[in-house]
Amino acid sequence: MVTAVCLNPSIDKTLEIDGFTYGGMNRVRDVREDGGGKGINVAVVASTLGAEAACIGFAGHDGFAVVREKMDRGSVKSEFVNIGGTVRINLKVLDREQGVTTEINERGPVVPDSAHVVMSNLVKKYAEKSTTMVFTGSLPPGCNPDYYRRLMGKARQANPQVKCMVDAEGERLEQAIQERPYLIKPNRFELETILGREVTDLSDVKTAALDLCRRGVGIVMVSLGDRGAFIADGQTCLGAPAIRVRVNSTVGAGDSMVGAFAVADAAGMDLEYCFRYAVAGASAAIMTPGTQLVRKEDFDMLLKMVEIFRID
Repeated sequence: MVTAVCLNPSIDKTLEIDGFTYGGMNRVRDVREDGGGKGINVAVVASTLGAEAACIGFAGHDGFAVVREKMDRGSVKSEFVNIGGTVRINLKVLDREQGVTTEINERGPVVPDSAHVVMSNLVKKYAEKSTTMVFTGSLPPGCNPDYYRRLMGKARQANPQVKCMVDAEGERLEQAIQERPYLIKPNRFELETILGREVTDLSDVKTAALDLCRRGVGIVMVSLGDRGAFIADGQTCLGAPAIRVRVNSTVGAGDSMVGAFAVADAAGMDLEYCFRYAVAGASAAIMTPGTQLVRKEDFDMLLKMVEIFRID
């Protein structure tokens, strides 16, 4: 089973606008609301692509029905710790003319001290029955930057064989790397941030990824936007150009990349095939509007179009 840990779920409200004007009047063409949160997206994509998937985390009381409905619709098992308050709203403003999304995210409710032990026990419970656990997304107020690192330690205490994947940024990612995760998935900017140096081309990406592998990370998968993607496991380095598809929204592309990789990896596929799955998943996600995720028929079509090349 693939279990995603989502500590700060949201309601994603997408406003579609024809030509966004900064500082001016903008008229909304369409509005949609979906349950959101990176971990929830990962779990829904994993389920869509055929894996048994679960999602656990903290949840505000008010508004969580919208989030739960998304997981139920996606056939995702879920168990969340109620911390009171209101589920945060993340506003996505999609400029349809430019194909650009501007995001404005709330912080979320504060996690009380009493909820931390409950969460640790929940992580251990799901680690025992999972092949993979994905720790992803922002941390709510009340959680320190080392929270993912500590939860990964709890997961491995319960199941030393569980594969811990991390999709986070900044200090959260730096802390998680100390726990030697099975996989991390930074983008180029996040890679530059944790290494403290500029990354301009594939040679730089390769050097940076191999540095992280030497620090104990099993696999480094880097999303490069319209320049494609890169992956390394310390021995093999692979790249993939971006598949040319119509971009409806980039929201959820990284989550779909991780979810698709987790499905192939849990099925025992090799690195190249897992990477192929990941690239197809990310590409399928950007074809859907707003915060909608992967459609299986799009994924199946794109999987045949992925081109993988080796980087020496």
